[in-house]
Amino acid sequence: MIYTYEEAKPYLRFFGRMLEDPVRGGLYINWSTAGIRVRFKGTKLAIRFEAIGNKNMMDPAAPMEYPWMAVIREDMAIHERILLTEEDAWVTALSGEYGVHELGVIKLTENFRGKVRLIAFECDGELLPVVDLEERPRIEFIGDSITCGYGNEEPDPTQHFKTETENGWDAYGPRAAREAGAEWSVIAVSGIAISRGMDPLPFMTEGFAMENQYRYTDRSVCELRDLLKAEWDFAARPNDVVVLNLGTNDATQIAFSRDMPAAEAFFRERYSTFIREIRRLNGPEPFIVCALGTLDYYLYEDIRDCVEAYRKETGDERISCFKFGHTNMMREGFGADMHPSMKTHERMGHELAAYLKTII
Repeated sequence: MIYTYEEAKPYLRFFGRMLEDPVRGGLYINWSTAGIRVRFKGTKLAIRFEAIGNKNMMDPAAPMEYPWMAVIREDMAIHERILLTEEDAWVTALSGEYGVHELGVIKLTENFRGKVRLIAFECDGELLPVVDLEERPRIEFIGDSITCGYGNEEPDPTQHFKTETENGWDAYGPRAAREAGAEWSVIAVSGIAISRGMDPLPFMTEGFAMENQYRYTDRSVCELRDLLKAEWDFAARPNDVVVLNLGTNDATQIAFSRDMPAAEAFFRERYSTFIREIRRLNGPEPFIVCALGTLDYYLYEDIRDCVEAYRKETGDERISCFKFGHTNMMREGFGADMHPSMKTHERMGHELAAYLKTII
């Protein structure tokens, strides 16, 4: 039996930010580790996807980048990886013995390096409502390539980015959330900073800044598909914790600036404004954790000063700083382009989970 996405929607459980297409139908699953949980009776489940490739803006000669999905089973491990390269294709998510099966289907790779539209389901039996899961705390991770898991499965640090070596499911954020017993979402883009900086680089469009992305459900795909830029409904799925790990790429912007002290002051002003925006959108209850690491700590003192000034001004005690331990090159090595390896993500996940358990 075939179910369109709209027909299947009442049976599904959703994780992370995703956008429905009011024109074409279907569901865009673009942010790292966003996805659905589906339950069915039968032997086989296939899903119809549209893959939207991405042309690397930094290297026009590079091959087209295509997204990877993953099938997650009851043990919360990746059981199947699915590379999507066709504009319209059915892929098998599960095939096995007849019975009742439940699985998750999530995006492994990040938003700006290939997009996905879920169109329909087909099974040889019927879809069933997903059994309600126990309510768990919700954590949102805001970040850059470190949070995306850029190159974390690449053992050679001289190799460049490939979507097949980016595993968002086992990046530090989802690892920490699972260890802390929480549900999570990820809003992260490789290369992104809080703002475009005092001296924007040529490739930095107005949308290539987290302060211009965060309030939207998925601004990037709306611009690509000429859709109204829908704002995310923060009240519908409220966060208990928001972890902000930005500042690494802001430091790079400052290094290339014509006036470094002025650029540092500009960063402090934009960072302070952004944490106020996070608080405004999420309301007074969630904890905000302003983190930095694990590659560059140039702006950590600036971040700490911004947080302390904000707390003094507002009396907001539900905001704090967190500094990841530095990468141990000898024990952990590096992933692609000298990004954190899987060993580093594992260590970061443990560090952050221990801290999160003290506040949730």
